[in-house]
Amino acid sequence: MKSGWGQRLREVRGRIAQELWGPLVGVSRAAWANYEAEKSSPSLDLLIRLQKEYGADLNYIASGALHRSFDVTVLADVIRGVEESNIEIDPLSRAKLIAALYADRIKTLEQDENARPAIKGKGSRF
Repeated sequence: MKSGWGQRLREVRGRIAQELWGPLVGVSRAAWANYEAEKSSPSLDLLIRLQKEYGADLNYIASGALHRSFDVTVLADVIRGVEESNIEIDPLSRAKLIAALYADRIKTLEQDENARPAIKGKGSRF
């Protein structure tokens, strides 16, 4: 069994049968089975629905990392950029590319945030 994002989507589904889960989240059973098998990638809309309605940790699904804050806006920008580039790659490579670009964008944002000087409170001489 794979241990990538398809397996993590399987964990989101839990013990609910694919026949019930797919339509519950707005896709066919076959589509969901393809996501779990990493034969195709779920849409951004579906991923956001999984987060909002079922509490799925999208960072965990994308990267396997736990307990890190997740920025849906950054992910949406990354996915949009990949889709607009019209790169022809298989679904697994596409998912890996999105995860890598997302991680890089978050790292850059965190570095930019850490590089900003701290603002002193009132009464400070600095």
